[in-house]
Amino acid sequence: MDIPSASEETIELTKTTLLSHVPEVSLLEDGTFFSNPEYLDSLSSNRTKHLICQMVAIGNALQIAQFAMSQSSTTQALYTHSKDPEYFDMARALAALAIKYGPAWEPNRAMRVRQLANVFNARWNITMGTNAFEEAIWWRRKATDVARGMRLATTHPLPAPEELPTKDLEAVRDWMSATVERSSAEDVARIRRGQSHELYTNLHVQAHLLMAWARTSEDTEPAARRTEGLNEAKDCLSEAVTLASTPETLWEVHCDVGFVLKVQWSMSHSRAALDGSVKSLIKALHVAQAADETSTTFDQGKIYRTLAEMFFHRYYSTYALEDLDSSIKYSKFELGLLLKGSEVFTQQAIILAGLLAHRANVTLELNYFQAIPQQPRGSPTMTHIEEAQEWIAAAVSESQKPTEPVRMYLEKVRGDLHIIGGGEGGIDTAIAIYERALLAHPCKSCKAAAEMRMHAAIGRVHKARLSRSPIDYLDAIRALDESIVQLREHVRPYEAFKYVWNVAECHDDIFNARDLKCIADDVRFRSGHVALDTWTQLIDDVACSDAKRIQALFSLGRLSLRLLGDPKLARDQVMRAVNCLDEATLLYSSRLEQLRMLRKYYYLPGAALAMSLRASDDLPTAVYLFEKA
Repeated sequence: MDIPSASEETIELTKTTLLSHVPEVSLLEDGTFFSNPEYLDSLSSNRTKHLICQMVAIGNALQIAQFAMSQSSTTQALYTHSKDPEYFDMARALAALAIKYGPAWEPNRAMRVRQLANVFNARWNITMGTNAFEEAIWWRRKATDVARGMRLATTHPLPAPEELPTKDLEAVRDWMSATVERSSAEDVARIRRGQSHELYTNLHVQAHLLMAWARTSEDTEPAARRTEGLNEAKDCLSEAVTLASTPETLWEVHCDVGFVLKVQWSMSHSRAALDGSVKSLIKALHVAQAADETSTTFDQGKIYRTLAEMFFHRYYSTYALEDLDSSIKYSKFELGLLLKGSEVFTQQAIILAGLLAHRANVTLELNYFQAIPQQPRGSPTMTHIEEAQEWIAAAVSESQKPTEPVRMYLEKVRGDLHIIGGGEGGIDTAIAIYERALLAHPCKSCKAAAEMRMHAAIGRVHKARLSRSPIDYLDAIRALDESIVQLREHVRPYEAFKYVWNVAECHDDIFNARDLKCIADDVRFRSGHVALDTWTQLIDDVACSDAKRIQALFSLGRLSLRLLGDPKLARDQVMRAVNCLDEATLLYSSRLEQLRMLRKYYYLPGAALAMSLRASDDLPTAVYLFEKA
């Protein structure tokens, strides 16, 4: 391609022409490409400048666009063959020139945008640079939007948002693109100058359509496409927040952002989505409380319920008692707004009782590990148990007849309270409650029945730990093995984590307990291998918190030494636990919380030193690992 150089005068004249040309529809952002006065000067090749000057001198916009498009495609092929960066700059500049001069009515306008995406894609194929890849995706998506908008704007009447088929993401995007295409530059300027509420409403409607599509197409669309739709909804809402001018609109947007992030969390179990949902919902509450606490415009009960749910899920991510207490607090707030005797009150009261039972169980475990003697009355554990029983009594007395799912949950909570509050007799009562509920349940192979069967098996594990009887342990293993198979069929992996954890603990206990030597060796070693496989599975589970992962890694190290006889593998697992502890400690901003975290795992440094010596490391290496831990 033999092209002469352009003179300084020609370049200045071309720059003036480019800046004075106002396209009918601008597809290039302000300050980019030829809308930037310095862009032509920034091109490294004088041949590129000369070619652009020749094209601009033609004068006819359509001919300029067609010629630039053709030359960009040719130059892209040269770049792919020679990998010369000069050809990339030339192909990119010519594609941008074709976009700038393409008339609004010209049917190939989307193809010109796609050509720019192809240029960036060729760049990525050669350099594998992230920026080129992102630019290629962005311009290809813009080309698709332009094509949809042009098609709809010219061939179809624009439907009302409520008439749109929400299960089709393409239809939602079509509607959004057509809306933009049909808005002239004057309309957009008018909206942005003085009538932001109209633009806010438009963005809010777009977000709701995308949210509706993501919810209703859960079973028919891949998760990646649903995530894409939710991300677009979140972007619309983020812009809508800046335009919301009243407490009511701010409330709506913050609530919607919280619900979008909640759906995203349910799909990806991302901690960022979980935290973002909680933060947005709390912002919505602050807006409502600052406006008017007695206003009926703000449905605070719905927010309280969602916050209670999200804090409970976050507790299973952080195992921070503050999150569990926040879940209980917001659940109580919601019950304060509900009418006693209603079905919703019954259901939420039993859920609160379940939260309190779980809180009592956590307190009991903390007291056990910290060697705090249990007080029969007035202790935190008994306080939570008594409060849970009060809520159960209120729910049952105010209700005519709970629905089947609520009744199953009620029986589960009652059984849990007996396990927490009593000794071996309480555990026997709990197991009897679980088994009665299973017999009365009409569906023996559903999620509720599978969870109830697993709770009965866990009750047998508690009984075995109290009695230390080999017979009870074998009974517990048999019940766990039967229930875990059904649980995996009916419960999602994220929800099954807490049950699988109990399975691993029980098998680990059987293999390591010194007072259970009367159990046959083949049974003990089978339990050891089951525990080893289960711990290995759990450390990679998305539901596994840092605290749980440290425990699992330490247990893996212990089993690697005692079961496999591999001290080097045991040392590596313990050091992984040490590294995980280091990362988990940094998540706490309070120095006191960091010290509590370190104190909880005080045994790790000594274990690292012992495993290193067992692995025949030299003394300096062992000391180094000890100091690191």
